[in-house]
Formats: sequence, C-alpha cells, structure tokens
Amino acid sequence: MTRSVGIELDPGAAEEARQHFDEVLCGPYPDVLGGRTDTFDCVVFNDVLEHLVDPWQALVHAKALLAPGGRVVASIPNARMLDVSLGLLRGDWHYQDQGVLDQTHLRFFTRRSIVRMLEQTSYDVQSIHPINPLPRYRRVARLLSGGGRVRRTLADFVHIQFAVTATPRG
Repeated sequence: MTRSVGIELDPGAAEEARQHFDEVLCGPYPDVLGGRTDTFDCVVFNDVLEHLVDPWQALVHAKALLAPGGRVVASIPNARMLDVSLGLLRGDWHYQDQGVLDQTHLRFFTRRSIVRMLEQTSYDVQSIHPINPLPRYRRVARLLSGGGRVRRTLADFVHIQFAVTATPRG
C-alpha cells in the first residue's frame, strides 16, 4: 500500500496539504517526527534544504527514514543562475520575496555544492538536472539539454533549480 506523509512548518500550508497527502505533520523537520519509526521508499525535499540551518543533518536523518532501496529526491535553487551571477559581478546581492534569493533562504547551492553535500552525507548522486529555465531563456535551455560538459555548464546559468536524486551509500 502506498501512502504519503507530508511535513509542513506553516499551519495554513499544512491544512491545505492535507487535501493531497494521506497524513500531514505540522512542525519543523525532523523534530515533528518525534519517535516515529516509519520508513519510506522516497524522501522528498521540495525546496526545503535551502531553508534549513543544517541541511547536512537533515540528509543524515533522512537516511534513517529510507526503506532498503529508498532514495532522496530534492529540488534545490541554483545560486549559479545568470541573474544571481551577474548581480554578484555588479557587487549586488539583493534578497527578494521569492526565487533563488528568497529572503528566507539560509543556504545557497550550485551543482557542485549540491553533489558535495550529498557525498559528505554518504549519498551517491544518481542524477542531477537543471530545471525551470528562466522564461527569457527557454529556447536557449532547450538547445543546451543533453550534450557534454560545456552545454551542462551553460545550462546551469539559465535554470532556476536543480532536481537531484540520490541513494544512501552502503
């Protein structure tokens, strides 16, 4: 039997999420889990890790939640995106209400730092792909899909996020 459990910090969002999940826990991860011993085939961090003080510890904790053969899936904002990179070159780091520079983000990641974080927490990265191109670069993003290292590097500049899948080592 497949079941889904969501965790949401905001009570209003948790209430809304109850329409889509079998169970929703309201509170901070992993504290809200208490002493539960559930295991899951997949733990999803959908735009979550960048909001945490210690995303490394969150990933370590997720390993204990995974059933044998389970995996972690995450979407993580891309701090290497062109708008952010150009802002840095101009000496500007301007927090916003949403997006990569969302004022609630505590951590910022690039492709390499995502892979490094997962490897440091004993995961093997199965896939990492840029997703959600900036609207003005959608045509360019299609041209950059697939291919080698140069295309991959250029694709990192025009996409807002990365989708990553990883499995625990051992």
